[in-house]
Amino acid sequence: MKSILNRTQHCRVFGRLDRRGMKWTTALLLWVAISITQAQAGNRLESPSSFQPADIESWRVDHKGTCPDLDILNIKKDGDALTQEDFDRIRSSQLQILRPRIYLSRDPQLLESVDDGELKFGERVVVYRTVYKGDERHFVKVTDKGICGWILAKTAGGVGEPLPLTEIPGYEEAMGTDRERSRLTAKAVIMSTRDGERMLKVPVFSRPNDGERWKVREVGYFAIVELYDFRLPSDDKPPRCDNISEENCFLLVGGTSRSEKGVALPEYLGWVRSRDLALWPSALSLYYHKDSREARIYTNEKSAKRRSDAPGDILAYQESWHGEPKEQNIPRFPVVDGESRGGGDYVYRIVFAGEACEEAGGRCRSGKQALQDIGALGRQVYRSEGIDILFVIDGTRSMGRYYPPIIDAIENIAQEGFRQNLRMRFAVVVYGDYRGGSGTPDNVELKTVADFSKVGETNPLERLLRIRDKPIGDAHGDFPEAPFGAIVAGLQRVEQKWAPDSLLRLVVWIGDHGNRELGSHTTPTGGQLEEYVSTGDVSNTLKRNNAAFTAVQVTGDRQSDFANSDFVHDAQAIIDSMGTDQHLPLRQAKMEGEFNANEFRRVVEAKLQEIIDTSTMLREGISTAGPGSALDLRLPAARLANYYLQNDLKLSAETIHRVAGEVQQITTGVVYYDADDPDFAFWLALRSQEFNELEQSVGNLCQALESTDFYDQIKDAMASVLEAATFERPKDDENIAEFLKKRFSIPKPRFSELLDRSLAEFVTWWFAEGNTEEKRDFATQVCRKDKMLDYVRRGERVALEDIALKAGRWRLKRGAKKKEFAWDWSISSGIRYYFVPLEYLL
Repeated sequence: MKSILNRTQHCRVFGRLDRRGMKWTTALLLWVAISITQAQAGNRLESPSSFQPADIESWRVDHKGTCPDLDILNIKKDGDALTQEDFDRIRSSQLQILRPRIYLSRDPQLLESVDDGELKFGERVVVYRTVYKGDERHFVKVTDKGICGWILAKTAGGVGEPLPLTEIPGYEEAMGTDRERSRLTAKAVIMSTRDGERMLKVPVFSRPNDGERWKVREVGYFAIVELYDFRLPSDDKPPRCDNISEENCFLLVGGTSRSEKGVALPEYLGWVRSRDLALWPSALSLYYHKDSREARIYTNEKSAKRRSDAPGDILAYQESWHGEPKEQNIPRFPVVDGESRGGGDYVYRIVFAGEACEEAGGRCRSGKQALQDIGALGRQVYRSEGIDILFVIDGTRSMGRYYPPIIDAIENIAQEGFRQNLRMRFAVVVYGDYRGGSGTPDNVELKTVADFSKVGETNPLERLLRIRDKPIGDAHGDFPEAPFGAIVAGLQRVEQKWAPDSLLRLVVWIGDHGNRELGSHTTPTGGQLEEYVSTGDVSNTLKRNNAAFTAVQVTGDRQSDFANSDFVHDAQAIIDSMGTDQHLPLRQAKMEGEFNANEFRRVVEAKLQEIIDTSTMLREGISTAGPGSALDLRLPAARLANYYLQNDLKLSAETIHRVAGEVQQITTGVVYYDADDPDFAFWLALRSQEFNELEQSVGNLCQALESTDFYDQIKDAMASVLEAATFERPKDDENIAEFLKKRFSIPKPRFSELLDRSLAEFVTWWFAEGNTEEKRDFATQVCRKDKMLDYVRRGERVALEDIALKAGRWRLKRGAKKKEFAWDWSISSGIRYYFVPLEYLL
């Protein structure tokens, strides 16, 4: 394997990120009361000459914690570049601090601390090297602060998957689960506590001990958490609880996102007393029926069974003015357990989210409004973690030597984004001059090297080397090309391809010469060319795409002082024409003397690092107090972050402070489900990946019912839908309706009569002669729901009955309307749920 020094000569050795199918996520926003230190643009990627890969024990950072160059971090002790397997290992070594606070050290002897190097419980670090002499010490990068240093290995740790529900003592067969087959993850809801009439936030600790010294934060709002461990207090090695209902039992809780490869990316919240949690043993929730009025939530089962009218027996009434949220989904009432009352009636114990009041005991507001605000903040954090970057690069002969370090820089930044749980995508177009005498965007010689595709995919960038070997010709024989037209045309190509859930969009122009002035030009070849594209055209197209702009100037092989100065003038003119802070300053990479590929790579990395810094600052702004607060507006990335906070996220400091300062009533209650006149409807709560699996399985079933003649294909598709909804695969001879009733505690009549048979019996019935109309109706319902789930995924809301089959495609009926609606609800990417009506699925 080649040394890292050969990478910029393009001996490609790094395992491609796209084969990993990455999906990045970030820290838990509102849980983690951690200040995300502002990124110091420009000093973070400089590589001290003292850093040598093999000489780990001499690695010493400066007082700011400046990290080594990314190419140093991306190689092994022997100087070889990391393979895909190496990078998998590094990614899995992302740890979280497990002490209330520690200090990042400059040296492996831990003698001197980094300035502003205090790390608190839950902050995430990536381990790059480990020294094993004596106490193990890690050389780490703090992902949200972008600083590096040394820590004791025992002060940080990581976990893999959250516990299965069947491993929680006392819940081995909760809600009818089968211990051997169930894939249910153990999850719970944090409940509020009371001191007389006053609601209190729930304390969270850094270890299973409720001593004040171990408290790391408090939670006062609806939070769904997953369970990772359960322990009793102990000064040494805490033993596991025999039953989580024990008085002194503590549970380690947090959230887990997953990459597209299925890798668990856990985020600790901390240790919570078991009495402050309500275990949620299924995906089932309840919520007010659309036709209900003044539905009751009772204090206990006895009152619910009697349907008591006594005020003391009623925990809450449905507000008379209550309606479905219009723009942002909210969590529904998680079902803790259910008991049949005979026939189709049931009594359910639920987790009820009530009003939210100021912590000091002041004003209160409805639980629905509080949940919408929390969900809106969580959604904006998720959007802030998404970054799409379009590179518009001069593709003529003078630029060839710059392509290998550009590829290296993008790959390094892709790795860095992955470590920080960001969703980064890249597209590249290269340009030459106009093909004829008309200088318009549709006349530019433009080639797409790489289009936006999977998160983190960098393999297509290799095509840039083909342009180096076969550059775009210069039809007019002069220094200027057509960069303005290329930027406009490049944006037109990706206008419908930006990720809808990614807030940050950046266009990076890299070239050696500027644009022609508007008007007529006589070219060296004797031809006439009319330049029509102005800086205003470029800035307007950027604004229409809501894309930020930056530029990197290089010298090229053909130097011309006036042409080089035109690049700076033209890039700045675009920035000035935008009239906002939606840009990052241009960077010049003109080199004196011999070309240095590593130096140029660092210039590009530093420029791209600024957009990562912007994402970090955005999350900081959302989690603190809104636009302008805590942001050093002298930094370009901070100004860009502030622009998004003010213009795109539209989050007021008042909203953020209100959410952080409230305590919401979260408690258990009991409801009566009357099958003949229900006040409540059934909902399912699915994490993002679980929802994607369900949507895909319903789509596969629709396709199988419409087109296949294979017995096993329909049976497997049907079983996959049931497994995606219940997290348990039914046996071939198991009655489907009974299976669903047992897993959900839902009345059997709630399901189609066609499901009152086993999988094997259903498929036999499907292929039997006759029953044509019933089969057609069943397939219609499945395919209509498949289309409905597609609308959910796209963030749109329609009525189920408004979806019809037209010309072989499922679409909205004429005159039917769809509305934008955020179906997912989260307080972070680690806890991101889709709450969907059960009728959309079964």
